[in-house]
Amino acid sequence: MDDLAFLGLAVAFVVGILASGLTNPEGGVCLLFLGVVLPIVLLRLQAKNFKPWVWLLFVLVAGGAYFYSSWRLPRPSSQDVANRAPIQRAIVTGRVLDSPRLTRSGKARFILKAETLTPPKSQAGEAVEGKLYTTVAINQATGVRPGQVIKVRGNLYRPSAPRNPNQFDFRQFLQRQGIFAGLAGRNLQIVKPAPWGVWQIRDRIIKAHVLGAGMPEGALLSSLVLGSRAVDLPPAVKDDFVKVGLAHALAASGFHVSIVLAFVLVLYQGVPPLQRFIVGTGGLLGYLTLTGISPSILRAVVMGIGLLAGELLDRKSRPLSGLALAAVLLLLYNPLWIWDLGFQFSFLATLGLQTSATAITNRILQGLPPLLASSLAVPIAAFIWTLPLQLYAMGAFSAYSLLANLVASPLFVVLILGGIISGILGVIYIPGGAVLAWFLKPLTILVLKIVAIVGGLPGSFRTTGTIALWQMTLAYGLIILVWLSPWWQRQQQLWERQFPRWLLVGFLVVGILFIPQVWQRSRLLQATVLESGSAPVMLIESQGKNILINTGSRSQASFNLVNFMQRQGITRLHWGIATQTTADVSDGWHVLLDRGIQIEQFADVQDLSLPQTYRQFVADLSRAGISPHSLEPGKTITLDNNVTIEVLQSNPPALVLTIGDKRWLFIGNMNLLQQRQLLGQGEKIKAAVLWWSGGELLPELIQKAGVKVAVASTSKPLSPLRDQLEALGVTVLVTGKDGAIGWRPGDEVKPLTDFDDSGAPL
Repeated sequence: MDDLAFLGLAVAFVVGILASGLTNPEGGVCLLFLGVVLPIVLLRLQAKNFKPWVWLLFVLVAGGAYFYSSWRLPRPSSQDVANRAPIQRAIVTGRVLDSPRLTRSGKARFILKAETLTPPKSQAGEAVEGKLYTTVAINQATGVRPGQVIKVRGNLYRPSAPRNPNQFDFRQFLQRQGIFAGLAGRNLQIVKPAPWGVWQIRDRIIKAHVLGAGMPEGALLSSLVLGSRAVDLPPAVKDDFVKVGLAHALAASGFHVSIVLAFVLVLYQGVPPLQRFIVGTGGLLGYLTLTGISPSILRAVVMGIGLLAGELLDRKSRPLSGLALAAVLLLLYNPLWIWDLGFQFSFLATLGLQTSATAITNRILQGLPPLLASSLAVPIAAFIWTLPLQLYAMGAFSAYSLLANLVASPLFVVLILGGIISGILGVIYIPGGAVLAWFLKPLTILVLKIVAIVGGLPGSFRTTGTIALWQMTLAYGLIILVWLSPWWQRQQQLWERQFPRWLLVGFLVVGILFIPQVWQRSRLLQATVLESGSAPVMLIESQGKNILINTGSRSQASFNLVNFMQRQGITRLHWGIATQTTADVSDGWHVLLDRGIQIEQFADVQDLSLPQTYRQFVADLSRAGISPHSLEPGKTITLDNNVTIEVLQSNPPALVLTIGDKRWLFIGNMNLLQQRQLLGQGEKIKAAVLWWSGGELLPELIQKAGVKVAVASTSKPLSPLRDQLEALGVTVLVTGKDGAIGWRPGDEVKPLTDFDDSGAPL
């Protein structure tokens, strides 16, 4: 079978896998492939003039892949422990499947294969099956290892669907791993010790690195060798690497595999091909075993073994066919990986290297020294092919990633090779590995300094807001056109040499990816009440200006608020307002500063008992030259001609928000007596929307204000209060039940899931 026919079969297989997910939230990626890539590939195949039976084979392969993917979709069995959730104070006995790792909230997490479940007030356990995402306090996880049988007492629950826009879908993430429930453990008991496993080798490597280089340098060295999934690297270090575009160095990927393979082949240079194949394959499989299976590392290992096999059989290397074969093998192993961003980025970056790196070297960088040109071409090609997907999925990119990769990549090569040798020594004798890790410490410090310097450059992490499917589709269509169309590749006339066609395509792609976002933000007016537990959090966007009222707790700000702002393209707040300074309402302000979000002006209530984190935030504001204003009665905060906020009283705060033609009355957690006193404000309290924390409400306040919609920022049920409000003709919305609540001009206040975005600019 020739390369083109094989490529056609691989494409047909991928089409079938994608077609099974058209109803998924990521169905847009399916439409991209089916609507752009597939027609171009079919046209190329048509030129081959295949016989009808070959086209029939393509259809059969696609159909088989569709049913195979549907068959492999994880579903809970009748005995799955998830069917019993939720249960408070349950006891689950099971086997640990992986090593505990730290979460951002400071707890330890691991996967537990459940075997028995004992409900509260029951003496006998019942047999169950299925996997549980388990979290316990970090001190409880001490000594927990893969293979151990443990008993965990805690709350069994089913993960909920995301309630905020663009929020990470944790439930779906677990379901794709065949996990349908979680266990929030309170105490843990080891029943049976762990058998021997690869984790012991991994632990000795990490111990050698940390003993020799200390923290965080030792953890960074281990992460460069084993990947961050196997190492508890501090979250701040991970964030810094992401910010400068070096996250790939911390995840075991093709970069690491190429170094390992090159190292092995150099050591065994000149030996017979069969011996090189055996040693090289053994080295790659051993490295895969240590790092654990993930799409990026498995793709690189499969392609590496294919390269060794080609050398053994004296066959010419066919990079595209090898990439297509790797994609098919990985999707046979796990069809759901096609929705994994790691899988998508890995294959797109590799495709970019195979199709564009040489062209970039010969055309764009032809005046540079060959070594520098080839060094730059690799990250440029990967950046071009992954940028549209990155903006579609994350709404941000690293402005200096090319610079960071050019400077840091040689250091990574030395550290990865040195870390591997140090790890091998550490497996034999930990102090011996620690000695080499100590010699590598200056390089790890240098890498951390480079990351800090590049990350501190102005605009290093550009937040643009997520792009729409049509933007990503057009961008990739133009990139593929330049790659496949001979007309775009020819440069014969003088004007074509002075202004190459690829440069025109570059301008078009940049315009498609970035201009619509700027235009949309210049016209956008909307208010969003985010789901943040009991914290009232609202983000107001008005023609490129923004006001944020409260942040919620530190974890809520980290996982929900910052993510939402990034995907909206918000890097600056013109006003920040804190109606309470308690940790559950305002602990997230510091998170915003840590993520580089600027706050121009700030207002809060006067509170003598400030939490320590809030005091630190105010101190950081003062160092930036910003003095907080006080929310004094009669004060009016004006954002622009669309948004004003009037302070009716300050203790407890009551605000009237005028957003477009809609008036909101915010009363927070006022009690009934305080609400009755508010009636003295007269016509000032008139508002169509009431926003509060879900406590009791005074009927007279509802009637005098003329409230039509009541928005409660709470996760508690409101019965019978909901019935009372509905009897007064008031529509009740609760963030804990309905998710984020939004308003836009010409629309009603309602859950964001009910908005129709089909006519939106993006």
